[in-house]
Amino acid sequence: MTPVLVNQAGDVLHVGRRKRMLTLRQRKALNVRGQRCQYPGCDRPATQCQPHHERHFVDGGTTDLPNSRLYCTVHHQLMHPENARFRRARAPDRGPA
Repeated sequence: MTPVLVNQAGDVLHVGRRKRMLTLRQRKALNVRGQRCQYPGCDRPATQCQPHHERHFVDGGTTDLPNSRLYCTVHHQLMHPENARFRRARAPDRGPA
C-alpha cells in the first residue's frame, strides 16, 4: 500500500515516502554498469531490461544504484513470484488462420 495525502479538494499533496523509480541519470548509469540482464546466462542488452530493487521498495529498499540490478522482462518476472497470480495466461499460438 502507498499512502497518499490529499487536500479537501482531492488534490494529491504527497505520495508515499520516497520515489520508487530511478531518475533518467540513474537509469543511464545502471545501463553502463550492468550492460545486460543480470540473470545468469542471459545476454539481453541493458536497453531491453528493467530495473529491479534488490531489496524491495515496499520492504524499505532504496531507489539508488547499489540497490538496483537489470533484468529482462522474462527474468524480472521470476524475481517477483508474488505477482504471478495477477498475470494473465497467454493464449497458445495457433499459427496462421
